[in-house]
This record gives sequence, structure tokens and C-alpha cells, in this order.
Amino acid sequence: MPVEISSRPWARQRSITFLAAALFPRSTPISRPKPRSSLTNGKEAFSLESSFIKYRPSLAVLASSFSFLIVSIVAIATIETIKKEKLLANTAKLGRYLMNELSKLKASFPLVKELRGLGLLIGVDLGNSAAARKVIDLCLAHGLLLISTGKDGSVVRFIPPLNVSKKEIDLALKIFGAALRDV
Repeated sequence: MPVEISSRPWARQRSITFLAAALFPRSTPISRPKPRSSLTNGKEAFSLESSFIKYRPSLAVLASSFSFLIVSIVAIATIETIKKEKLLANTAKLGRYLMNELSKLKASFPLVKELRGLGLLIGVDLGNSAAARKVIDLCLAHGLLLISTGKDGSVVRFIPPLNVSKKEIDLALKIFGAALRDV
């Protein structure tokens, strides 16, 4: 017998709650209903015996309906990776390094008007959008992807991944410096 979902909001919520309870029988939400026999076929309710199992206790809290289950699991895994690989410390350390090296470029090139940012999210204000566009195009031709931002598009934005290495930052700085020289 298939589960029907009514057009009434409270009935939809009840069906979703039954589905969640059937899929995750060991989780205990505050108002957990007993799964209907049509969902369990009179046997133990279906459960996901996979890599999701370690997240089971928090699923009732993170997912108000089954549609957010995968998003919640991905979010938890992302946070665990950030903690395990110490990516925040890497961001702070390499962000300071990138800002210091860009400051040296600013001293060498009058085209660079201002540097601003925090961590690895750094903006280099070039003063006009035409120069920023040229620099971005030259960098892209050499394998460095940058984007422009700001009201007039005059700010070149660096947004490297959190797990970027010092070697990769040095390569990006080399390409960016060459593009500044060519503009």
C-alpha cells in the first residue's frame, strides 16, 4: 500500500515525520510517531546501514524533512574535514603571507591602489575596471582564475581554496605580478 501525501499541510508534515521515523528508527526526535506497518511491512523499519550511520543521532535535529538529509550529511562531513585538516589555521597563516606578498607588489606597481581582506579572501583595488579586466584576462591565460568585484568592477578578488599550499600561492603571485607588469 503506497503512502499518500495529502494536500493539507499538517497531513504532509505527518507523512514526512512517519517517513523519517521509518528510515531512521534509532533516532529519537521530540515527537517521534510509531512507523505505520505499511512503511515497515510488519518487520523492522528500513535503515541506512552505510557511512551515514555515524550521523544518525543528529539527523532528527538537522533535517526537518527527508529532502535535507544529504545536505546535512555533507555539511557535517565538511565541518569534520575543516577541523581534522586544520584548515582554519592554514587560512590564517597563508592569508597573512598572501597579504604581505601583495603588499610588496603594491609598493612596486602604482596601479594597485589598495589591499583589503581577511584570511584568504583578499581584494586588490586597481582603481579602474578596464585595468582589472586586463589583469584578470592575462592571469586566466596563464592558468590563474580571478574575478572582479566592487561597484565598478575595479577590485580583483583572490579566493583560493582553504587547503591551498604556499607553493600554489607563490605561483599565483608570480602570475599576478607578471600580469601587473604587462598592463
